[in-house]
Amino acid sequence: MNQRRNRDARPPRRIGLMSEFGRFAPGRVFLAILAGALSGCLYALAIPLILTAVRGPDAGLAFAGEEVRMVLGFEVSNARLAAFFAVFCVCIMITRAAASILVARVSMDLSADLRDRLCQRIVQSGYPQLEALGQAKLTVAVTDDVRRIIGGAEVMPQLLINGVMLVGIFGFLWYINTQVFLFVLGAVVFGVVTFHIPLLFANRHFHRARQLYDTLEKAVRGLVLGIKELQLDRNKRDGYFGQILQPCAKELLVAEKRAMTIMLGANSYGDLLFFFAIGAIAFVFVNYHEISSTDLLAVVMVLLYITGPIAIILNTLPRMSMASVSLRKIEEILGKLPEQMEAERPLTRREWHAISFAGIGYQHRSDKAHDGFTVGPLDFSIRKGEVTFIVGGNGSGKSTLCKMMSLHYPTTTGRILFDDQVVDADCIDDYRQDIATVFSDFYLFDRLLSPIDDVKLEAANRYLRELAIDHKVQIKDGLFSTTDLSDGQRKRLALVVSFVDDKELYLLDEWAADQDPVFKRVFYTEILRDLKAQGKAVVVVSHDDRYFHVADQLLIMEDGNIVEKRYRDAVPHVAGAQAVDATLA
Repeated sequence: MNQRRNRDARPPRRIGLMSEFGRFAPGRVFLAILAGALSGCLYALAIPLILTAVRGPDAGLAFAGEEVRMVLGFEVSNARLAAFFAVFCVCIMITRAAASILVARVSMDLSADLRDRLCQRIVQSGYPQLEALGQAKLTVAVTDDVRRIIGGAEVMPQLLINGVMLVGIFGFLWYINTQVFLFVLGAVVFGVVTFHIPLLFANRHFHRARQLYDTLEKAVRGLVLGIKELQLDRNKRDGYFGQILQPCAKELLVAEKRAMTIMLGANSYGDLLFFFAIGAIAFVFVNYHEISSTDLLAVVMVLLYITGPIAIILNTLPRMSMASVSLRKIEEILGKLPEQMEAERPLTRREWHAISFAGIGYQHRSDKAHDGFTVGPLDFSIRKGEVTFIVGGNGSGKSTLCKMMSLHYPTTTGRILFDDQVVDADCIDDYRQDIATVFSDFYLFDRLLSPIDDVKLEAANRYLRELAIDHKVQIKDGLFSTTDLSDGQRKRLALVVSFVDDKELYLLDEWAADQDPVFKRVFYTEILRDLKAQGKAVVVVSHDDRYFHVADQLLIMEDGNIVEKRYRDAVPHVAGAQAVDATLA
């Protein structure tokens, strides 16, 4: 338990857009590349085909009157070439659509797969790593980052089609005039180099904006969860907006504006690059090199045709840049979430009667200035059919101890034994199946996630009646009719879920804190008694000293250590407790 086996931790696999697509659907990706390349070739051949039709053997279509035919009520010159051109256009449409559709469908499948793998990695990772990363980073990674990666992947067919088109067009330009080809090639090289200089600055701002998204997500979450407190105090509300929310939002806006401004300015420069080249050829190049008017017209037409693919390529670069930044963020998160298991092992039912905690301890993460808070070493046992209370002030280590007992925190010292079996990587998941918890920061799902049959459904409805929330919540097809309840009612519903799960160890952290006096009495005098009678091991974190006499074992914590243990015969029945119970009854 205190040491993870090295074979269970694998180094994070570096991922890229093309590698992910190739891994996920190699056949479809190959077809998409093939269709995109074919579409690009056909686009490139469109220019010589049109020039052939315009020039013709008789110097133009105006002299092709003998070949005029009526097609669908229209006069069509050079009908054979026109028919070929129509088929040619249909082929371009089909290949381009095929490439885009294939990649779009693969990207949607990959999106679902990537989210699933991220969620699986989160589930398999240790709870301390998740706490260190924080909810905001994980949420943004699973939602926004995956969406941006797929958005970048979706433009790859356009890059491929237009890239192949440019290669073909430059080949045709070389065929027309070698000197013009070299001049235009030099202009392209110059344009690419000068375009990438501002692109580097834009990527820095995109990276900064991505970092600020995590902070903004955390700030918005604080606004939503803390709305009750903020509405009650205008100074707090103004302070939250002025010190937390608005500075982050403004900084994010500035970073995004700078990135997009630089990127769009560079795109405009790239769009006009070939117009500059056309002007240079038309007004300067012709003075130094011999070129016919026919070839000059063809060159100008080719360069005008090139501006479209160049604009498409440049417009896709911002999405590719953002996808690259998001991909690096996901790689970073995956690197901090090592898998605990190569594959889920089959569960083994393990019988036990007592849990021994032998010198267990846990140290929280430390920063450069301070060592992390340490709990332990602690020695105690809990047994089935007994109720154990854990008490202590704030910061005494109760919550940390509970997370060690629930096997969420790996112990840094000592051992946990279920009877004589030491908890290790081979059996930890088996023993986790026997634990039910209601932490103080519990999450209430909107349904019963475990398999449910008529017996369990009947039991759940009975628990709803006994806890007096059946008038608020009904269960249909495993779904709760509502979870919009008060804090006390939500805890009661969470307790119902744990009863339906029917575990062996119940760990209830401050469950009675949000209950009214009547339900406190029901909890301490009836619910705990019933769990004990069923042979369950029960651990309760509590401050209700008038009910300490219910415990078979009382553990008193202070500064991360158990300073006192009391057992049933030594736990005093607080004076007046019987009178209080009688009054409530």
